[in-house]
Amino acid sequence: MAKKPRFYAVTRGRKLGIFNTWEGGARLSVERYPDAKHESFVTLELAEEWYRQNNPTPGSVHSPVVHFSTQATTEQQIAEPAQATLDDMGVKQYVVYLIIDPVSDEPFYVGQTSNLERRQRQHLGRANHDCKRAAAKIAKILDAGMTPAFKVVETCDSEQASLDAEKKWIEHCTARGITVWNRWKEHRDIRAVHMKSKIEFDRIIGDGPITLGSYHYESRFELKSKLKAFLAKCSAGAIKPRLAIEKLTLIWKITGHAGEVSEFRIVCGASKAKLEAVLVSGDTVDFEYNSAIDRLP
Repeated sequence: MAKKPRFYAVTRGRKLGIFNTWEGGARLSVERYPDAKHESFVTLELAEEWYRQNNPTPGSVHSPVVHFSTQATTEQQIAEPAQATLDDMGVKQYVVYLIIDPVSDEPFYVGQTSNLERRQRQHLGRANHDCKRAAAKIAKILDAGMTPAFKVVETCDSEQASLDAEKKWIEHCTARGITVWNRWKEHRDIRAVHMKSKIEFDRIIGDGPITLGSYHYESRFELKSKLKAFLAKCSAGAIKPRLAIEKLTLIWKITGHAGEVSEFRIVCGASKAKLEAVLVSGDTVDFEYNSAIDRLP
């Protein structure tokens, strides 16, 4: 007669979650662990409910991590094996999941699979400090006596749909400023694009429609041309028109120049006139307005 299955919920131990074996499983997590807390149950549902009631991180909505041994599965009675397999043929489902840091409650990896339990075992089994990716993060979490949470965020009917959804979730995380350590080149490219600063002031970012405060221009070239034409009509000395001062001040501030300006003035040089900014501190700074306009967002 086949041995009845048991499920072991561990809420305080070296690894937290639900195990389907004692020897080589839950026992390794709780034996000789100070104040270990665990219980065994005849069904997975009961084990999950007890885990939720004794959740080591109150307020967390994450499901418990499952640590299922493939060897134990072959030894245990599995309900309706033959018919379930026949019914499920051709109806394979894929899921997109996040691996979440139990301390920060933020995801650090996005994945897709048709067998989440197997992928969980693989991730935990490959924990390794000697790398710079998710495996190192998982190793660090395990060393702290915790276990990363695995959360399903989307279910798909095909592998291609799950791959597309995985890409979408990577983009979603990185757009929020969250670093996810996915290994595929495409995933690294997504991270590089989305994590890049929206405004890079140290280089020209090209031409196109821009907004300067409440003023709109078809291009940076248009703003440069209008400003150049205005300055060409002005005589040397402090700039007086209020509108010109307002726009120059906006360019100054938006492009990250330091110091508060008291006035802008035109200085006639040997070859051409130049624009200076006189600061409240008394310092005078050359204002290269053309390069500043190139850096406007």
